Amino acid sequence: MNLTAALLERSRDRWSRPALTTEGGARLTYGELFDAVSRAAGRLAAAGVRRDSKVVVFAENCAAYAVVYLACARLGAALATAHPGFRRVELAGIVADCDPAVIVVDRPLRPVVDEVLAQRPSRATLLEIDSRDEAADGWGSEAVTADLDLPGTHPVLIAYTSGSTDRPKAVVHGHAGQVFVASAHERVWHLGPDDRLLLSLSMSWLYGLVTSCLATLFAGGEVLMLRHFNPVRALALVEERGATVMTGVTTMYVKLVEVAGRGPVASRLRLCVAGGEPRNDAAFARFADRFGVPVLDCYASSECLPVVAHDTARLAGIHDRAVGRAVPGVQVRIVDPDGRDVPAGEVGELVVRSPGQMLGYLDNPELTASVLRDGWYHTRDLCRMDGDGCLSILGRATDMIIRGGANVSPVEVERVLAEHRLVEECAVVGIPDDTYGQTPHAFVVLAEDAEADGDALREFCRSHLAEYKVPSGFSFVAELPHGPNGKVARARLRPHAPTTGGERP
Repeated sequence: MNLTAALLERSRDRWSRPALTTEGGARLTYGELFDAVSRAAGRLAAAGVRRDSKVVVFAENCAAYAVVYLACARLGAALATAHPGFRRVELAGIVADCDPAVIVVDRPLRPVVDEVLAQRPSRATLLEIDSRDEAADGWGSEAVTADLDLPGTHPVLIAYTSGSTDRPKAVVHGHAGQVFVASAHERVWHLGPDDRLLLSLSMSWLYGLVTSCLATLFAGGEVLMLRHFNPVRALALVEERGATVMTGVTTMYVKLVEVAGRGPVASRLRLCVAGGEPRNDAAFARFADRFGVPVLDCYASSECLPVVAHDTARLAGIHDRAVGRAVPGVQVRIVDPDGRDVPAGEVGELVVRSPGQMLGYLDNPELTASVLRDGWYHTRDLCRMDGDGCLSILGRATDMIIRGGANVSPVEVERVLAEHRLVEECAVVGIPDDTYGQTPHAFVVLAEDAEADGDALREFCRSHLAEYKVPSGFSFVAELPHGPNGKVARARLRPHAPTTGGERP
């Protein structure tokens, strides 16, 4: 078993068809893609990558991202993702955690890597790519053309995702699971060789790299890449390059409507999917009016995917608030706090068993055991399932904030804020946002003799965190509510949070 071998086998009859087209218009056919994979594998091997090695990729979306992923799979190594918005502290944590043999870095992001390595030396070799210059091919001529035959559970991808802990969790996926995820989305969304998928989701997310890009390649379609989401450029790909499929988060659809104007858009889109954040029905209705296609939901997590999606051939019977039905091959249950199944229509925790679920958290068996029990992944999300198998997600059982599809751990933001001299104590909660679904808001107890200065705190956060994690506003309070266990009671703060950002006395 090997992910790259599985894709190669399916691609032999489409060698001359386009596989990846970059933002600047550079195009790789399937034949050219696999030639690049062979040479990238040779370059990685020359840099010391072997079976079980880790390779961190810190880059914007580009063809090289997909090439490195498939090259790692060929060699039996695991690609570790790092969001291109990460700052020094966040990237340093990933490098320390997985001890990579190689760091593949996008040239515009090189200063962040240099800063990390200046403070914490690493054995990693640096390989530089440039997402802005897709004509450049620095892989060399030495090639590795043979795919290692590996167990299906051999690690191939480590996705770093924010969670309830103060640092991103390292979610490990295997070859067989990745093949299932790509094939399952190909089937449920009826992807085919005539599809052109608009990819503006970050490839550091499983939603971008696997659910979107890899699934399209398995189907023999073409991936139209944006380095990062820009609504004007995304609209151009829809109108000028004939994108037929778009995957995104609610925020992206809101922004596309804003730039599209009042009239209908010349669009060949047949399928639009949103996931990763709460649904915005009003925004999706405006999108459908302009682009002529509804926005369908999907549900998954970094730990377990796919879970729920709309089969475009089975939309009958799906009610408005449902995110879909379980993807074929995936088992779902709704359980009470004691793990017993609840009757149809009642609320409980969603637990899932999927061939695409994670192998576990990297080097963290205790955390793995807390969510994987008897083969079932416990999502900690509250859900209802009707008698027809339609699922509705009602809320999160954890305190995770989802801003524009990106997970924000309140604990991570609080840890940074607590380092500032103005802050005695703090707590971060998610508040509703019409554009981003949710946004972080911080409650701050000031240190003795300190004066409220939200701008200073915001800039301090910006210097330590990705922009999407920075609180949109601050409320300065005399004290925070605490529960019997001494922990801050966030639920008691939320009713006092504003609906828009800004400082409050």
